[in-house]
Amino acid sequence: DDPRLRIAGDRCVRGDGSCTFDFQTSLELCLTGSGECTLSIDLTAGGNGFDLLVDGQLHSMLETHRQWRRRRTYSFVLPPLPSDTRCISLVKRTEPVAVQLLPYCRVRAATLHGVDLSEGHALVDHTPPR
Repeated sequence: DDPRLRIAGDRCVRGDGSCTFDFQTSLELCLTGSGECTLSIDLTAGGNGFDLLVDGQLHSMLETHRQWRRRRTYSFVLPPLPSDTRCISLVKRTEPVAVQLLPYCRVRAATLHGVDLSEGHALVDHTPPR
């Protein structure tokens, strides 16, 4: 576990450092730095939908590719904010596989492989507000 990344909800950490989750889950992190920031999230997401919140406000919505084995980096440009610390939440909003009724509509569990920030920004050990 990295204290700079908080995972609320379903969780399974694999041996390679990735985190696989199926149920509604929120990945929360805080970052510092001034100016515009590019946040890159490396996911194998299997057709899941996510909301990206910046300081509790909806920034973007993301629908990932349905092919289970397709790994991809999703990038978001975060605007400069008045404070130098921003709390970011990536919220999985897709129903878990266990409650999906139609096999052809099924999405797969998502796997987080990593998070990267543009130069001049860093993750901080800070507990985001609930």
